[in-house]
Amino acid sequence: MAYVRHYNSLIPSQVQQTIYNGDTRLDINAITNYFLGCPSDISYRENLDKWIDVFGRCNVVVRPFDPSYFYNGSLLADFLKSSNLPVNATAISEVRSNQSLGKYTTIFLQKYNQQYPVFINGQKNKKRGRGDWDPPYHVYRNVNDEKLKIKLIYSQEQARKFN
Repeated sequence: MAYVRHYNSLIPSQVQQTIYNGDTRLDINAITNYFLGCPSDISYRENLDKWIDVFGRCNVVVRPFDPSYFYNGSLLADFLKSSNLPVNATAISEVRSNQSLGKYTTIFLQKYNQQYPVFINGQKNKKRGRGDWDPPYHVYRNVNDEKLKIKLIYSQEQARKFN
């Protein structure tokens, strides 16, 4: 089962995830431009072809990662129905996790990464804080924030790759 997002929502999510993972580039545009190049790590074609080669096309189900397409508006219910599993999705409580960072928390975390990189010379940066705790965790989970919006403009070549 593969859930795929439209690139207009995937790229901003990848930018946020890259910053969350400690990227230290100077601005969000540099990271965005990297993903606009359709690298292999976000190429659905390259990744799905590997699974199809191993399991066969008839055994790979591709669904849109978009709540408006989910069965009963639920990702869990959609997964169970699409998998033909004999489970009552309403009997399982759905827990939402991995929520997106907001605009201000993304900018804060990017600046934090630049000031306190995760690694220095291949070693964990002790100035960043305890190794088992990410210092801004309590900040970006509790801040009243707005959604990060990235204006994406595709060249014809980029659009061809994504399509």
